[in-house]
Amino acid sequence: MSGNKEKNGLSIIRLYLPIALFFITTSLLLNSCSLNEKGYVINGIITGAEDLSGMMYLRQQEFGGVPIDSALLVNGKFTFKGRLEDPDQYIIYNPNLPNRIAIFIENARYKITAPSYNLNDAVIDGGESQKLISLTEKKSKEVIEKLNLNSIMADFSNPQTPKSVKDSILAIFNHANATMKGYYDSIIRENPNTWFYLHFTKLSAQGENLDTLQKRYDHLNSNKKFTNSKHLKEIEEVLNKRKALQPGNIANNFNLKDMSGTHVSFYDVTSASDFTILIFWTEWSVESINFAKEIKEIADLAKSKQIKITGVILSGAEQNESMKRKREETIRNEGLTFLNLNDVRESSVASLYNVTLIPRAFLIDRQNVIILDNLTTDDLKLFVKDK
Repeated sequence: MSGNKEKNGLSIIRLYLPIALFFITTSLLLNSCSLNEKGYVINGIITGAEDLSGMMYLRQQEFGGVPIDSALLVNGKFTFKGRLEDPDQYIIYNPNLPNRIAIFIENARYKITAPSYNLNDAVIDGGESQKLISLTEKKSKEVIEKLNLNSIMADFSNPQTPKSVKDSILAIFNHANATMKGYYDSIIRENPNTWFYLHFTKLSAQGENLDTLQKRYDHLNSNKKFTNSKHLKEIEEVLNKRKALQPGNIANNFNLKDMSGTHVSFYDVTSASDFTILIFWTEWSVESINFAKEIKEIADLAKSKQIKITGVILSGAEQNESMKRKREETIRNEGLTFLNLNDVRESSVASLYNVTLIPRAFLIDRQNVIILDNLTTDDLKLFVKDK
């Protein structure tokens, strides 16, 4: 099995199972309101800490988010009240208690019961979308336990695991993914006008079939309930990016520095050969390095066939000298001698090519037309052999 197939195997459970886990483990305008303003009310109880007092805090799901509201914790009880225009996933926490409570808040009543030893184990009643999230959490846990995914994931990631075993594990991943996708699709069909529908569509926008994503976006866009949601706008942005990168469209030009610091225009690269394989990778990921090494094998096969390789190496931040030396050392030791350009992961180039997971590859011709997108190494090898 190729390194990229293993990459795809690992990515399989990044679509549907982690969407449920995302709700487990994990903008809007927030205003205080009275009950008759049709806002939300959250009444919570921390069991095992009936004499506990202090503060509970509410923030958006993103790590590093600052609290947007607070509530007194008196004898283990707390209440949040407010009103919001764009329902979203939130976190309730106390710095002195382990973990946190993940809750999807819309304008509804909620009751939370959470043990003081682990806020993650909270039971949440109320909220239409939160109820659907709880169902998907339950289903996800059932699938994970039934197929023993936590254990076999470690085996799949172990480089010493035989290929035949990895093939068997990959088949299990495929089955798990299909099971969860079918379950999510059924929830979506049965609840077409819920905020859950909107948020699931957003979370699955990168991996969902493009035609399906378009239909779901059109459905949401036709519903006045979601017209002003920032999440709908984010779905539209992903949809437009994915459309622009479909085969037959023109690839975006960009300018980046190579390893020597010289500025390189991508269109200058594509004009110099019949085809260019553009890959996004990084030196700090073994998975990504293995993919780049397989691309190198393809480059060796393609030397007489006017197919050149251009790598865009993504990093999480601007490079210092130590990081630069590490990158150069990786390229040298792994023999990745094709043209490599430096980029920052959050930069406009990664965004232009809608790179959310790495490695990722494109095949582009001399006229800058995208021939193939989101390739496996096997796809690229077949293309090289056919030329």
